[in-house]
Amino acid sequence: MIVNNKNGIFVFCLLLALGALGGLRCMKGCDTGQQARGIFKARIVEIATNDLGQVMVFAEDAGKREMVFVKNFYSEGANSAKISADMQAYYNKIAHFRGRAVTIRYHSDAVGDNIIDGID
Repeated sequence: MIVNNKNGIFVFCLLLALGALGGLRCMKGCDTGQQARGIFKARIVEIATNDLGQVMVFAEDAGKREMVFVKNFYSEGANSAKISADMQAYYNKIAHFRGRAVTIRYHSDAVGDNIIDGID
């Protein structure tokens, strides 16, 4: 079977562009409003920060169901030093919860992240 090179390149570029668009989760103007609220009674297994301006909380309940919760600190126009300082302050505030049973109040945003509203 002979494939026309022009058509092959066009199809490849089209698939590449569609893949890139599908990989984008959310851009400026995206609706990230609250979609669902919940309460998760669990033990915090680990707490970590990432390059996206987030503190992540890894938790599991009595049935060994695991969930990841996120607290976002990135905001457009904020300098990286302030974001880093806010993240570190929050991390230090909740670090003593590691290994303890807690109640996590959260909501899910439009992209499916579980956003932390509070930890008790």
